Amino acid sequence: MGALDKLKPVLFHNGTMRRVLAWALGDGVEAAKKLEEGVPAGYLEELVRELELSGEDLRAVFGLPRATWFRRRREGVLRPREAELVYRVARLWGLARSVFEGDEAAARRWMKTPHPELGGRAPLFAARLEPAAREAEALLVRALSGVGV
Repeated sequence: MGALDKLKPVLFHNGTMRRVLAWALGDGVEAAKKLEEGVPAGYLEELVRELELSGEDLRAVFGLPRATWFRRRREGVLRPREAELVYRVARLWGLARSVFEGDEAAARRWMKTPHPELGGRAPLFAARLEPAAREAEALLVRALSGVGV
């Protein structure tokens, strides 16, 4: 049994977050298909709410100035690069929620706290680039295997 098989079911506040995490933690081929088809802007909106991100965080992590974010919400669909970032952040958020056994505050703190194994970057900000996101994910997988985060 792999470390990811140990993911514990975690309760989520609403259907949107369940859909976001099912997409991010599910089959990679299906996730890629959704990226190609267009990811609803609501996925980002739900992550912003769950992670309690400020407007400054939104810009720093997703590269979206406030005006652009409002435009995406109006359009209803994210651009491919934005959607990929949402995918990476949602995947980390889902894994962190599982590692911290549904304790949102602890998972949120982990996501926002600089980590030495990520070059001093917080996992949330490391997720901007795929290689760093994979390292953050590896930290969580190790935690699922019994190694501390």
